[in-house]
Amino acid sequence: MRDLVRAYGDKDWAAFAEHSEVIDIVAALPEALTKLQEDADKAAVIAQELHDMRGSAVRD
Repeated sequence: MRDLVRAYGDKDWAAFAEHSEVIDIVAALPEALTKLQEDADKAAVIAQELHDMRGSAVRD
């Protein structure tokens, strides 16, 4: 998984991203938004799990 999604049609960015481990070029904005939403959903699940674990540790 890459850390940055860049929705842009610039060929220089695309060439740069080919050699990058952190940039993913997505030409279509709807596809980029879908990728970002998937990551946001995963982050929300992880945050909730951490919150639940913290609450459990406080109660114990």
